[in-house]
Amino acid sequence: MSSPRKDPPIETLRDGQTFIKVWRNLLPSGDPIYSSTTGYTYTDKETGEPRESRSLRDSDLLKLPELAPRARAVIREHREVDRAYATDPEKKPQESRRSRSTGNPSPSRQVERSQFRQSRQHPPARPQDHSYEP
Repeated sequence: MSSPRKDPPIETLRDGQTFIKVWRNLLPSGDPIYSSTTGYTYTDKETGEPRESRSLRDSDLLKLPELAPRARAVIREHREVDRAYATDPEKKPQESRRSRSTGNPSPSRQVERSQFRQSRQHPPARPQDHSYEP
């Protein structure tokens, strides 16, 4: 049996009971590596407690095409932030950017993500007239 993870996932994406959790781990060199796990949540009939299963039901498989691109986008965003920090090693994060107690992004990480998103925003596209007149 595997040992429990120390850090919570950096993001949990859900569609109903189906989820993809995105994890950030550090290699011995200090470089981050990202991975994901899939599963679904259910309530234990005997205890009434919420549980997670790593096996997917056939109906869960239909939700993965929706969740997988979102998980990939989360990983890409985190990698871009990591690359930005790589240019300034003093600022490069070496620990999880989530609060260990709550699993929520730390305030500094929330600011980083907000600034990153703002820098990536493009001006809105002009509406195009698709009317057809013969």
